[in-house]
Amino acid sequence: MLSKMGLTFAYPKPVTLISYLISVFTGESDIVLDSFAGSGTTGHAVMELNRSTGSRRRFILVEMNRDTIEAVTLPRLRAVIDGHAASGVPSHGGGFRFLRLAPSLMEKDQWGRWVINRAYRPEMVAEAICRLEGFAYAPSDSVWWQHGSVGDRSFLYVTTESMTHEQLAVLSAEVGAERTLLVCCAAYDAGDDEFPNLQFRKLPHAVLSRCEWGRDDYSVPLAEAPPPDDAADDEPAASPAPATTKRPRGRPKSRPAPAAAQGGLFGGDDEGGER
Repeated sequence: MLSKMGLTFAYPKPVTLISYLISVFTGESDIVLDSFAGSGTTGHAVMELNRSTGSRRRFILVEMNRDTIEAVTLPRLRAVIDGHAASGVPSHGGGFRFLRLAPSLMEKDQWGRWVINRAYRPEMVAEAICRLEGFAYAPSDSVWWQHGSVGDRSFLYVTTESMTHEQLAVLSAEVGAERTLLVCCAAYDAGDDEFPNLQFRKLPHAVLSRCEWGRDDYSVPLAEAPPPDDAADDEPAASPAPATTKRPRGRPKSRPAPAAAQGGLFGGDDEGGER
């Protein structure tokens, strides 16, 4: 079949067999994952099964070899969707999205410590943190500390710098008594109840605590990164949920230096833009 489509791939799996196995082991609305997509037989089999039985299965295909994706997998899936007369494949309809996996948000520095990946622009970090914390990514053009929100009273602010007591006092006053703000930062100088309208998450611990190490399944939502903007200092991110987060207890043992004098998790002064 592939040769009739003008495609070359060694040892492709038979579509009929894969369709049969999928029909036996999955339900009619399940998602089928193939971590080694190869020529795309699994995607073809899912579409064939949907066409023949009226089921609504979906598929996720993962392939590391870019040449295989561009030369075989994508052309085959498109041929199955549109139909390919020369190979006798009827049009199956439907569609798919082609996504490239982004680099990990976390990486280890030269001392083996977890830090935010330098490949991420500040707005991309904030988008990711918003998603992890259950906030909708909604950076404000006029309010510098509004990177995410839940409703119109709960907001999230992300910075890879440390927040001094003086900075937090100014921030708390701007937020006001009628709103709450979750501050995600490298470190902060505040006691438990000093700022009732502020809550805190420390980076990168806020990210690491959400990583599900050692699981055999990962329910991770896919989302396209937002287009880059010209924000220079602070960061932005998406997806609502409750804004109530438990405040860490205890005051930091030592007062951090002013944020401007400290390097952020990106190393040096974090100013946005490509790294």
